[in-house]
Amino acid sequence: GTDWRWFGARRKKQKRKDKKGSGGVGFLVHGSAGRVKLHPGSVNGVMWLELDSGGETTHVINLYLVPAGSPRMQHNDDALRELERVMASTEDARRIVLGDWNARIGELSSFVFTGAEEERGDDVVLEEKEYARKSTDKKANKAGTRTQIMDIMNAQGLVVLNGLEGEMQSTQRGSIGWSVVDYVAV
Repeated sequence: GTDWRWFGARRKKQKRKDKKGSGGVGFLVHGSAGRVKLHPGSVNGVMWLELDSGGETTHVINLYLVPAGSPRMQHNDDALRELERVMASTEDARRIVLGDWNARIGELSSFVFTGAEEERGDDVVLEEKEYARKSTDKKANKAGTRTQIMDIMNAQGLVVLNGLEGEMQSTQRGSIGWSVVDYVAV
């Protein structure tokens, strides 16, 4: 009975007293966002919406990665391949990636290529721009290093927004201390 609509899927409840891992993955979208089309990913934990408002298309992608040490680590490889496939199929539109990456990226910067190509001899050079970040979490783990999630974001010209305008507040306190695990990239 409101202007809000839910698009998503529930994850199976775990057989644990704390019900950890029993949440859902999805989007809550206001009616003013325009036409909405849900694209469920072929991998559980990856889904994306196509929002069309006034002829401008934006793809909002929700990504969930399992934490390090999980017996389901193959999920992350499958999810990252699916993310790359979705990104390649939507490259002419605006894109937003959000979600629980379970990746600690510390204060790694985002790098994107800007401006026009410039020919220098036999090489074509693009100007690179760095978006430096600050975070209360200084550690980068394997999933967050340049070889995984940040490489994908940078290769697609996406900038991680967390921490660009000062320190990002921590979202989780665990046995290894405070960390930022939920990120938004545009």
